[in-house]
Amino acid sequence: MSLGSTAAFDLATWERQLGQKLAETGALFSFAANEIGQLKEDAVGDARRRTNQIVKQLEAQLAAAQALATMVATLQGAATPPPPPPTAIGPSLHADEAPLELPPDEDGGSGEAWSIVQWAKGAGVHRAVAAALLAPLAAEQRAGVPGAALEYVKGLTSREQVARLLGTGNFQATLVELVWNELRTLQSVGAATSKDMESKFAGAVALSYSGLDTFFGGLEGIVGSPNPKVLDGMRDDHLQGPGTESSDVFTTSNYGVETQSRIEWHFVASANATPEQLRIPCWPMETVDKLPDRACARQRRSLESLELAAADKNRQLREANQPEVVREEMIAAILYTGPMFVKYNGVLRGLSSESPFLRNQMISLCCSKDIADAYLGSTPRDKPFLAAAGSITFEVAKRSVNKYTSTLHAINSVIIKLGKLTKAIKVYRGIAGMKLPDEFWTPNKFNVRGGVEQAFMSTTTERLVAMGYASGGQGAAGIVIEVQQGMVNRGAEIGWLSQYPHEREILFGPLTGIEVLRTRVDGSVVVIECSFSINLTALTIEQVLGKRQKIVRDMIEQLRRGTQREVEANPAWRTIRDVDGRCPAVDCFFKDLLTPLAEHEATHYNQNGPLGDAIQEAVALAESVAGWPEGLKALVARGLGTEAEAMLPDVTRLEVEAARAGGSWFGCDSPRPLRHRHGSSRDRSH
Repeated sequence: MSLGSTAAFDLATWERQLGQKLAETGALFSFAANEIGQLKEDAVGDARRRTNQIVKQLEAQLAAAQALATMVATLQGAATPPPPPPTAIGPSLHADEAPLELPPDEDGGSGEAWSIVQWAKGAGVHRAVAAALLAPLAAEQRAGVPGAALEYVKGLTSREQVARLLGTGNFQATLVELVWNELRTLQSVGAATSKDMESKFAGAVALSYSGLDTFFGGLEGIVGSPNPKVLDGMRDDHLQGPGTESSDVFTTSNYGVETQSRIEWHFVASANATPEQLRIPCWPMETVDKLPDRACARQRRSLESLELAAADKNRQLREANQPEVVREEMIAAILYTGPMFVKYNGVLRGLSSESPFLRNQMISLCCSKDIADAYLGSTPRDKPFLAAAGSITFEVAKRSVNKYTSTLHAINSVIIKLGKLTKAIKVYRGIAGMKLPDEFWTPNKFNVRGGVEQAFMSTTTERLVAMGYASGGQGAAGIVIEVQQGMVNRGAEIGWLSQYPHEREILFGPLTGIEVLRTRVDGSVVVIECSFSINLTALTIEQVLGKRQKIVRDMIEQLRRGTQREVEANPAWRTIRDVDGRCPAVDCFFKDLLTPLAEHEATHYNQNGPLGDAIQEAVALAESVAGWPEGLKALVARGLGTEAEAMLPDVTRLEVEAARAGGSWFGCDSPRPLRHRHGSSRDRSH
């Protein structure tokens, strides 16, 4: 029994030990297999690296041989050097592959056909090339050392250097990612050209633009002339509107501000005004859903707080020989950057428009509520694009529109002035929920696409802001107008005056011409590359108010030039003109007596009486000069002889006295008696 038990025990132990040995042997075998596999991979990798090293060495030797052969051929006077070595064949290029045939570069003309070259430009592959070429250059060098990138790129003197930089896996992966993202966007949008995108604007309200006849008409042709007392006129615009217009509530579409014209005037122009005085709980503000970032809420800025910035702008304007910005213009610009812009643009777009949407918008915003209700009638207020169905016509309602005339002229004036200081950078304008008229898609008979914007046109220097605004529209696709400003065609940078300085606004004046150059699709947005033509007939407020004064000044200048031509050409003046063909007495006469007639304050001539007096007196004095040669002859005939010429200054003085008295100093012998300013003609003897 004991032997049997011992034998059985030994066998079990042996089996257990055998199992352990087998397990250990299996682990060793697995380890060995892994080691062998790793050695194989290392061997392959080493072989590849050695092969690449050998290839590079051979390429370097071939390049050296080519350089040597070229040198020998030059020394021997060979006509042509040996052909270049074949292009190195890398792991991704097979010998039987044909070289790429580059398509011609395109200028992106006005054609609407889809172009793969233009599409590839939009993919931004140039950014990947730039990043790969500059990869060895430290970021701090690129950012901190002017010209470092240029010097580095100029230092890439061999093809092999460029091949190494553009042959990395990172570059290829980045290139693929850029192209793939652009492809996915193209496929998801389902439209490749702006023509394809037109269907996505179905149902959207069309914007309205004017033609060249409006462009040359000027702002006065739309809203009339401003009050010569500009600040008073602006105050009346906002506080004395027709009916209840100044106190009727309106709401802005951009930030949802609910306010009134009178409140906005006091918010900007009345430094000591408080909400309590206006019987409102607080100054009107943006809704949270329209402007979640409360740090961007509008700021109430006193004119005194802007004086330092204004002084700097005016210094720059003086240095450029341009008129300075005045207080009235600052108030007007600040008002425009707030809620009032909807009323100002509503007037400019609606007065001469045939669009029901623009007409309804203007009447709703700029007429009293009772007039607006009578005009709109049963038309739903949430569907302003429908034709009005009220009891009065548009022409009748238009008579009660508050045109904000003085304010619009002041805004236009500050744009003209500050536009002289704007840097010519690219600006953008986002449009959401609207569509452009056919004139922007179809060339006219002059092969031009575009129109004239009758209202003020806000743009931003921030491309992403405009793209975000345009793509945020519901339903219809968005539009972004992209403009490169130029030497002449620049808007006004008004961020320093703005209630929303974060918008970085560049403002263009009314009647700006917009010409479409080309279009492209960027995601769900149609980008329209345009050129702007600012209205060069636009006038500053000083020029508008000085129009009548300018009439007098221009007339005096024409009289002076006409008299000078007479002095030079008429033989009768020969004895009293100098060697240069001029008569100094005539020059002094115009300088001392006619020029001052145009030197009163501009407002002096805005009344018909002073204007008429200045014109008649200037004409009478100029006509008296024509009788001088005959008058001198009369003096000679009376025995004054050669002393007559010396008396010419006294002749001038006495002639002026006679002119102001209504007669002629030269008496009855003068062939041209001076006409009295009120129409009579009298002679006086001396």
